[in-house]
Amino acid sequence: MSGQFLLRKSTDTVFNEPKGRLIFSSDFESGNLDSVDEISACSEYDLLLRADSNNPRYRVWFYFSVRNVKRKQIVTFNITNFSKGKSLYRDGMTPLVKSTSRPTWQRTPARSAFYYRCPRHR
Repeated sequence: MSGQFLLRKSTDTVFNEPKGRLIFSSDFESGNLDSVDEISACSEYDLLLRADSNNPRYRVWFYFSVRNVKRKQIVTFNITNFSKGKSLYRDGMTPLVKSTSRPTWQRTPARSAFYYRCPRHR
């Protein structure tokens, strides 16, 4: 699936999208999502990040939004070009999430986050 179709402005209205087919955006300050590819229908997405400001070699953080989520939907995000091999994620830190059901920033549960180079998940 084309990344351009799934990556939209946060102000765009979602028409004719089946509930559960995620709509991504990063058109806000610090948003750095460059493209999205749907790998498995409504359940797995490859995400490509824009390079960090002032250093095009690195991609060490991510910030984006997702809409059109179905209740209790389970989704896998593969950040394919995250370039920090030694990060706190390897030591058990998990990403922060905020949503309508979580109105304040909260860490995802450790059982919900898996990392390619994390010794805990080999």
